[in-house]
Amino acid sequence: MPEFLKTGSSPKTTGGALTLDVPAIVKGVIDDIRARGDEAVRSYSEKFDKWSPDSFRLSKSQIDEIISTVPEQIVADIKTAQRNVRAFAEAQRGTITDLEIEISPGVHLGHKNIPIDCVGAYIPGGRYPLLASAHMTILTAKVAGVPKVVACTPPINGQIPSSTVAAMHHAGADEIWILGGVQAIAAMALGTETMPKANSIAGPGNAFVAEAKRQLFGDIGIDLPAGPTEVLIVADHKTDPTTVAVDLLSQAEHGPDSPAVLITTSREVGEASIREVDRLLKILPTAPIASVSWDRFGEVVLVETLDEAYKLADDYAFEHVQILTEHPREALKKMSNYGALFLGEKTCVSYGDKVIGTNHVLPTKKAGRFTGGLWVGKFLKTVTYQEVTSASQSAELGRLCGRAARAENFEGHARSGDLRAHLYLGDDVRCSLRDSRGPCQRCRKRNIECVWKRSSTHLDTSSEEFQGSPLYCLPDCLPNASLLTLAHRTKVVEDLQMLHAALNKILVSNRQLPLDPLRSTSTGTGLPPLESQDVQQHQDEPENIEPVTRDEDTDIRDSVEPLNQVPIKSLYEVTQLGSLRPRQLSPPRSANGTPGSTRLLSDIVSQGKLDWNDALRLTMRFLNKTDYYLYGILHGFDSIESIRHASPLLFTAICTVSALHEPHGEALFKICSLELRTLISSFVFAPKATVHDFQGLCIASFWLSDISWSVSGLAIRRAIEFQLEHSFEIVVGDKQLQRRPGTKIQFTSDEDALSCLRVWYLFFVCDHHMSILYGRPSSFGVQASVNNWERYFKAMPQSITDTRISSQIELVLILEKVTQLLGPDIHARTPLIFKAQLELFGQQLDQWVSSWTIRYEQHQRIGEYPRKSLTIHYLFAKLFLTSHVFRGLSSDPNKDPIPHEFYDMAQDAVRSAQSIIDLVTGDETMKAAFVGMPHYYHTFVAYSCSFLLKLHTEYHRHLGLGRQDILSAISRVIELCQRTPCASYHLVRWMGAGLQKLSKNYEAALAKGAMRQQEPTLASEDRMNQLQPFDSEIGSEFRTLEDSEARWDTPRDAEGLFSEICQDVIPSTSPIGNNLYPADGGMAQADAGQFDQYWGFVSPTFGSEYLGFGLL
Repeated sequence: MPEFLKTGSSPKTTGGALTLDVPAIVKGVIDDIRARGDEAVRSYSEKFDKWSPDSFRLSKSQIDEIISTVPEQIVADIKTAQRNVRAFAEAQRGTITDLEIEISPGVHLGHKNIPIDCVGAYIPGGRYPLLASAHMTILTAKVAGVPKVVACTPPINGQIPSSTVAAMHHAGADEIWILGGVQAIAAMALGTETMPKANSIAGPGNAFVAEAKRQLFGDIGIDLPAGPTEVLIVADHKTDPTTVAVDLLSQAEHGPDSPAVLITTSREVGEASIREVDRLLKILPTAPIASVSWDRFGEVVLVETLDEAYKLADDYAFEHVQILTEHPREALKKMSNYGALFLGEKTCVSYGDKVIGTNHVLPTKKAGRFTGGLWVGKFLKTVTYQEVTSASQSAELGRLCGRAARAENFEGHARSGDLRAHLYLGDDVRCSLRDSRGPCQRCRKRNIECVWKRSSTHLDTSSEEFQGSPLYCLPDCLPNASLLTLAHRTKVVEDLQMLHAALNKILVSNRQLPLDPLRSTSTGTGLPPLESQDVQQHQDEPENIEPVTRDEDTDIRDSVEPLNQVPIKSLYEVTQLGSLRPRQLSPPRSANGTPGSTRLLSDIVSQGKLDWNDALRLTMRFLNKTDYYLYGILHGFDSIESIRHASPLLFTAICTVSALHEPHGEALFKICSLELRTLISSFVFAPKATVHDFQGLCIASFWLSDISWSVSGLAIRRAIEFQLEHSFEIVVGDKQLQRRPGTKIQFTSDEDALSCLRVWYLFFVCDHHMSILYGRPSSFGVQASVNNWERYFKAMPQSITDTRISSQIELVLILEKVTQLLGPDIHARTPLIFKAQLELFGQQLDQWVSSWTIRYEQHQRIGEYPRKSLTIHYLFAKLFLTSHVFRGLSSDPNKDPIPHEFYDMAQDAVRSAQSIIDLVTGDETMKAAFVGMPHYYHTFVAYSCSFLLKLHTEYHRHLGLGRQDILSAISRVIELCQRTPCASYHLVRWMGAGLQKLSKNYEAALAKGAMRQQEPTLASEDRMNQLQPFDSEIGSEFRTLEDSEARWDTPRDAEGLFSEICQDVIPSTSPIGNNLYPADGGMAQADAGQFDQYWGFVSPTFGSEYLGFGLL
């Protein structure tokens, strides 16, 4: 029996030092922060820490300044300790591997280890700066691959703990916050207006911090249930008592409730250790704390053998267990309950706490019985996956699943297995009829007798349960059935025919005899007669032409449509024509093609039109950066192959856009653009589509200015046809939608529905932006999903993609009200009575930009671009709104002065236009993004320039404007356009040439004093206007333009001028033309005709409306 040489004055259960109601206090703080966010965080920081800076988050400059004050030796020691921690953590990570096994032929099971998205790290600092906690939490998370670590540490006596900040920074923290206590834990766990929400929190802390983590567990993950530091030493007769005493007190100084226990086989060592502890407490600087801990929780236990010592140590299950025996490594075999073992006299717990490399965040309060300490694995999610590729194995599993599920009375589970057994082994299939009327659809098509049975044959045939069980059609209804179903066998034949045709083409091209015809498609030798006819019929039809079919199994008597249904549904009920049905979006294809199958790719690469290396470069350019300018809607794709399999239309749209953005990309752009137009044309009548097809149309609408209006209109109509809007109610939580009458669309997952809704909203945004820019009616119409966009935003509060889309929807809805109020007539004067409403719109725009700016975060790929794009949208919206005060206004201020009521708005318009130019030309983020941003941003810039030029020409006397400053602003835009690396077909090239022409005309008019009064024509010069050269690195040359009669102050004149420039800048002698257009003008008539037709598809054309002049 153990003998206690010393016991503590408090019970063994630790944590009783505090008399406060910690759970109640913590709960109150958490609830308040949940309700009031940052306001509550600040109030508790002021209350508990007397700390309330302008920002709790340290900026990069602040971090650099703070670290510069830390002594060099401390920084060097931090780096050394972190090198050890990193080495061990990386070695641990190396032991964690992904797994995949094949448990039977065609049945694959596996798991992946995925890092947590965002981790919060708490670095305590109440009495002392605990630098090592930064190594153990932040660094370990980064080694695990966590992309974002937000780290918090409290101030110490109202000061920033500089050494702790240095440790946090060098450990790899992505954000450093000087914030402590419950308020820090709650802010990271819940997220606030400024604090990003973490998915897991790690790090030690006091009782309040530990309680906060315990209460928030579930909302977030935590590392470990925390408690006071614990140490237990196992010693034998050879152990030095001084070593024992020093090591016990090294942990007792952590706090007044930190247990320190010695278990020894030697009475002499035990008693000597007690005396040595008492001696050291008289000289130890931290004795006021350590002595309380030793008095209340210190124990010395005498046992007879080491085996008894190890068993007793396992019962304690302490955080730190130190083995000071002659053979310390035997504890590795004999002990199992501990946080960490420290073996031998040369090893101490303090090493593990601070520098050796193992993690010091360890289980306390006997948690060592069921968990280990913090390590890289805590920051990884081990998730499983499964795939069945064998039809026969899937069928056998289906049979087993059906029996197992019915044994548990889970009929729905059973039917899921039954379906696979039917598909792949021809087992009974449930009929589509609701009662015993027959025949079923399959038997009706084959004109054979339909034989029925009930599935629940184990039931009493007279029971109600038996009568309510589903009807199944007997296998006799399936003549010539085999292991493959009709649909699958048809696809196999189609694949064989495709391969057969391809091989024949190769043989013929090499002057060899073609293969014999396929025997499997001959009636009677492969497929049954009916099936071979179906295949032949399919082969004879054009790919995208849907044959006229009737839905024979639908009966008017079975209809559940409401009486007030739309008229076309009545026609469908009468005729049963499949073409009148609502379209159903096809499920997204898997990486290998359509779900559950493989297919040969047929796209611009497989057809040999585009080199694979070029396609790879173009695709990855788009995925790595360009996509994020359009909110990152393709975040689910990570490779070229995944996109190629998903949708040829999406793949080609990506390549086309990237080629346009690529220097010297003209030849690739021609190839991709022609292919894209072909695919879009085919999409007009396509009977099937996936969300990825619509994503391709979305990309074309946002980036390809010459086809944007037409493509977006087509996309919207087809999106309505395929019921993309219904994804709204799935995303916001209405799971009953798919069971409503008339709703045919089915989503395979919530993520699928969210992708559809994002595309749907982006079509709305694009359509309304272009409606404003072109001055044309919107194609979208009134949609409930748009009017209720706030429900969507609330359903996705943490997604930056959905935040950016939501902000655009709200902006567009405000601008739509402006156009509805003022109308499309650009010659109609704006009535003074509209002043109050225009001011209200202006206030709404101010509120819009202020409310959304705080929700935008720095983006990992494109930095500050989201916030800057928000600013340029705001500036253009203000310009668009306030520019209406100039509508119908005469250029003569004496006869037609600008109304005094509109004077401030007119000045706002000028400032907004100038601010757009300053932002685009002066901000490094916007200059870097200029080539890749969607095309309507360029219209914002073009309109701002043309607005200022016209204003300084016609209305400068109304506002007292100086007319020289504008040239400097326009020249900056011209330089930006000319020096932006891109293909020569990119819109910015046409803008640069056009604006240079306009600015020269304006400059010449100033010099001659030829400002028009009502409708004058600017005098032309007899010289050649030479455009400034493009950047030589881009490979462009000087171009000259004939200066004709140049009117540019009306939309029609501007359009004519730009048409002239477009014709002149077409690279007739450029090497990129692939010799299609010889410099000497020589070309055969047939070639010339073909070339004209070719350029009719490829060469971008822009009217006055597109470039923004239609707004003037």
